[in-house]
Amino acid sequence: MGAYGHSAYGHNHVPRDRAARREFRSAVHDQLLSLPMLLAAVALVLGPMVSQAGPKDAQMNELIVGIALLFVVGRRLYRGSSARSDLVIGGLGAWMIAAPFLLGLQNTAIAEGNKILDVTAGIVLVLAAAASLMTIRGNRDQQRPEHARTTR
Repeated sequence: MGAYGHSAYGHNHVPRDRAARREFRSAVHDQLLSLPMLLAAVALVLGPMVSQAGPKDAQMNELIVGIALLFVVGRRLYRGSSARSDLVIGGLGAWMIAAPFLLGLQNTAIAEGNKILDVTAGIVLVLAAAASLMTIRGNRDQQRPEHARTTR
């Protein structure tokens, strides 16, 4: 910590004021956590087009899930996030983790790249959605009066 309250890297940590902390969490929640979600959605949409490998049902699955994610993440960026959007994104991520095994991709030697893309995108989506849900909970706990937090 420097002489003026700044860290050694030249920037402040989380603000100390309650309203500023809530605003900081909102920015983290709505924008920073949406970036990996958006990148995973774009990868799922472009992956089948670029590779042209693997079974067609797996390619259609990636495309449909990717388009659905683009809509949900786009809405999240435009209107702000909610627990519902995070649950939808987490559910789609869980589906992408399970889909290669449920759709039979493990039996095809040519589709190893698709399986890796699906599972990696699914893990990114589930982790980002879980972090986003925890941020929502943190904001909700900060907005409660002090006496309501201790009676839980």
